[in-house]
Amino acid sequence: MATTTSVNTSCTPFLNAVCPVIENLEQNTHFNLEDQTQVKNSKYSKAWSDLKSIDWPLGNTTLVKASLKSSYLNISRPPLDNLNGNCNESTTYISLPFHINEQFSKIVMEKEIAKQSDGSLHIGANVNPLIHDPFKLVHLNPSCLTNMIDLTNFHSRNRLDNHDQNDQNTKNPFNKMTNSFNKLLKITTTYTQSNSSFEKDTSNFNSLINYFNSDSSKSNTSNSYIFDRLLNYDGDHYFNQISNTNTAKLLVSAHVNVVNIIPIDTNGNYINTLESPSDEEGVSKSIESPLLRFQFHRSVLITCLKTFTDNNDDPFILLGLNSGTILIINLSQLTIRIFDDLGLHSFKQETDLNGLISHSMTTAVISLDTIYHPNYEFLIVAGYANGEILMIDPYDDSPVEQSAKYVKKVVGKDDYVTYFKKTDLSPLISKPERKRSRSITSDKDLDQSPNYLIFHIKLSHKPITGISSTIRYNDIGNSLKSKNVPPNPMVIAFASDDGLVRLIDLVSTFQNNYGEYHNSLNNSIVTDIISNYFHDGITDVEFSPDNRFLFIAGKGDLIEVFKMTYYNVNGLLTKNINQSQTNLPGKRSRSGTVNSYNSGSGTIGTSGNNNNSIFLSPINTFDVSSRNGEDHNEPSQLLPPIVKEVKIVTRIKGHSNTVKKIEFIKNEQLNEPSPVYKLISCGYDGRVIAWEFDYKALPRVKSKPVKSKPKKEVTNPVKHHSGPVTRFPTLNQSLAIKPSNSQTLHTRNRSWNFHNDENPLGIGGINNSMNKMLGTAVPMINEPSSGKSNEEQMRIIYSIYKSLYELRLKRHYTRIFSEQNQNYSNHHKKFQSLIHPVIDDKLVPSIKIPLINIDMSFFIKDGKIEGVYLDLFNFWIFAKSGDVFKIDIN
Repeated sequence: MATTTSVNTSCTPFLNAVCPVIENLEQNTHFNLEDQTQVKNSKYSKAWSDLKSIDWPLGNTTLVKASLKSSYLNISRPPLDNLNGNCNESTTYISLPFHINEQFSKIVMEKEIAKQSDGSLHIGANVNPLIHDPFKLVHLNPSCLTNMIDLTNFHSRNRLDNHDQNDQNTKNPFNKMTNSFNKLLKITTTYTQSNSSFEKDTSNFNSLINYFNSDSSKSNTSNSYIFDRLLNYDGDHYFNQISNTNTAKLLVSAHVNVVNIIPIDTNGNYINTLESPSDEEGVSKSIESPLLRFQFHRSVLITCLKTFTDNNDDPFILLGLNSGTILIINLSQLTIRIFDDLGLHSFKQETDLNGLISHSMTTAVISLDTIYHPNYEFLIVAGYANGEILMIDPYDDSPVEQSAKYVKKVVGKDDYVTYFKKTDLSPLISKPERKRSRSITSDKDLDQSPNYLIFHIKLSHKPITGISSTIRYNDIGNSLKSKNVPPNPMVIAFASDDGLVRLIDLVSTFQNNYGEYHNSLNNSIVTDIISNYFHDGITDVEFSPDNRFLFIAGKGDLIEVFKMTYYNVNGLLTKNINQSQTNLPGKRSRSGTVNSYNSGSGTIGTSGNNNNSIFLSPINTFDVSSRNGEDHNEPSQLLPPIVKEVKIVTRIKGHSNTVKKIEFIKNEQLNEPSPVYKLISCGYDGRVIAWEFDYKALPRVKSKPVKSKPKKEVTNPVKHHSGPVTRFPTLNQSLAIKPSNSQTLHTRNRSWNFHNDENPLGIGGINNSMNKMLGTAVPMINEPSSGKSNEEQMRIIYSIYKSLYELRLKRHYTRIFSEQNQNYSNHHKKFQSLIHPVIDDKLVPSIKIPLINIDMSFFIKDGKIEGVYLDLFNFWIFAKSGDVFKIDIN
């Protein structure tokens, strides 16, 4: 039964308050759209009829119908805490749920008819816009954050574990007593993950429930201000429901400072729906009782939410707070770890007489993600409102209490990054024992950072609004540990509110050789800087599931698509070994560079690691594990590719306001595999749009005609060669690459056998010198008798990476300066990274016809949709107001 609500008698409270009507934290309530819609006008009739019968094009070739469910769930929010003017939440505009907006509409239509002549009235119309907003980042006001966790693999693993355990119990009766004893103790110490070479140290994880014990909070003074009260929890019921196979998903929702964990069954229905008795006004409510519901202190604001499952299929949630604190919660064990010593305590916290702490919004966590790394179980990547980036190892084994608080100090700086803690995160570190590496800073004596803090830099002067990577933990955490599975590129994309996306390649962090501004031998970890078309307000950045394309969304109603191509480093190294063999994969490409694989449409796999053939051939790869006699029974350590080119291919146009989120549709979400990319976008125009992206069907990006410049004859010191030649500076001497001027260029077929470094792109000499370097590098790496240590061998390999990047950097700016009729050699020292120019919209093809366009603007009054979730039979839409709508797919 859906809920109906009473109506106030005046519209004054709605007009004079930022957050009207909400005076207490209510239960999560189901409402009926038809009952709540007080004004049955033509707009309502059209909106309702369109959503009751939707032609659903996703997942099947046959026509499927879908319909919006008439009832929706509202995740209740606490009232605006604006006591004595001291508030952490934004007071400019708050997203209000549909039933409150409809109450206001009914009052205006029925009881305040005279005010209709004033025009279209809006809630909060009389609020003074000149009042200082405490949140400051008004456009990033989080409101209600909602995600979904799939428990299918979690239940499958439990069934296998129980089956194995039962077999062992039948063989050894003592096991039953041992298991019972362990359950009694509730052991949560170090354990070894199945199918993993890492030992997780969970000793620093504590019981979440204990934090709501008054005695526990007093003893833990550093975190006592975070937690307030436990609203819903029953231990036996919680763990029974989590382990029940009928619980297929968990809806995780954080509204202001209240966290809700709501179970959903295999049919997509809410499990714990209860009917409450009628109140004094005769109004009954349909309540959704969460498995777990707790509230933080009123000074705390949840600014970021991330859900995922680990390699053991345990469900986790990550929470980022306005104070800069990061929390990770294991929902299968209800354990939590808090990361609060992150160098952000230097900001002064002001406490009023009521105990309310005012935090600087520059410390707020704006974005969170998890990445795979071969030396860690996984890493947490956090982006802050002040443009800083942190990487955290949640399973480090350091003591809980540090001797001194971490104070960030500048340990390095270059044109684009300020470094507070430097770390070697490259995969080139030799790990015979496969133990987690420890971070290395430039000055160990001054490093007082906690061991769980791996990396700390400042990347922008504006908030980091989105994080995506080619090493997504959920996609490749397990598959990359399998033997002979090629690695993905190790690239992380950071989107910022300044309109830029910065790509960081973790390979470039090798031996901490970065962050010294005046050292010409240093690397640049920021390889590419990409601007969106309007150079403002990026809200989301996503790599495609196979890492072939980069999608950027934000202000200006556009989704921009960039094609990613990569250098095959393994093919480069094995080419020198197989000189006598022909027609083998891993050879050079027709473009004359290292073997690379172009992007193109194809069947999109269920994970990011499914189409690794685009990076390298499994037949012809270079096995790093062969060095120094490592155990060949261990998984092979192949070298990751690096970026060769980033090029815009199309812009997707369909929204009329900011695009908030992009979600790719994977095969497990469809009834049959798709030969092209399918994605869903949602935004602040109240629309959810599904797109089909086929790269092969796109026309090419046009280029502006370049005015030809009169050729000048240049005296050529090379014999047997004539024609115009452009000179370029030689590459860094640290790469051991010396150009040759004694051989000629074959103009028809560019290959690794070029013998001239003075062609317009500087390819010949680079290839010739690299070919010589590879001729000596490969034997030194492969032969233990060469006397070279692992460190020296890895330096040789990294020099290949660096030379490839130098080649790419030179090509990029040569092309740009040639279009501007300038000489790159006069400017090359000014550029450490590739800054991609914005191409005119008329020169880039556009996709304007969607698969489906769902207009929810009538039911989401401010149009702000935070995210979506799709499975085979249900499609959820999450509004910032806390309303959760569901579309049934028949």
